[in-house]
Amino acid sequence: MNRFVLLGSFVLLAACGGGETDVENTESGPTELGVSTAAAERVLKGPLPEPCLLIDEARAQELLSAVEVFQRQGTDTPAVERSCTYQAGTGDEHRVVGVFLNMMGGVFEDSASLSDERVQELMMAFMDGAELVSRDQSMGRWVFVFNDEDTTIVRVITGVRGTAVMSDRLVSEGHITMSLKDKSRGVQEREAVLREEAKRVYGVLLERT
Repeated sequence: MNRFVLLGSFVLLAACGGGETDVENTESGPTELGVSTAAAERVLKGPLPEPCLLIDEARAQELLSAVEVFQRQGTDTPAVERSCTYQAGTGDEHRVVGVFLNMMGGVFEDSASLSDERVQELMMAFMDGAELVSRDQSMGRWVFVFNDEDTTIVRVITGVRGTAVMSDRLVSEGHITMSLKDKSRGVQEREAVLREEAKRVYGVLLERT
């Protein structure tokens, strides 16, 4: 399964199963990049950042340790979702890095209104089979780390809200998803790379609030 394609789904069905998940949970307080639920709402002003400028070809070459990379076609609806993905190599040993930004509506329109358990349930349903490695509150409202074989995914629930068209009504919340497929690196190494990139992308998103 192309896990990054799955992440591109904008509509999230509310149905999800229960049950406890054994996962590391380091729920630290918000950092300087965190979003306090008691603070004033951060609202996105204008379109989402352009992801292929956040991770350009040169940066993708560094992240994938490659001389050449090619860009895959991504989504580009500036007010709703934008993505950019690069691949190095072909065949079984190919490596992929991607960034996906979207404003989630429906059950995910305001994570602050949900219990911690409900947020995790929804994330587990959304990721559909990927292993939940950890969750914490080191960035935005939540950071979830998933792994699926040789692909690691870091997803940030940012706390940055979005408004309806021609309205001040808050109807969505921004998510940042970073994905790295690389058989030559372990889960922890891939996670460390993705967290650094997610932190940089999150900073750019905050500048637009």
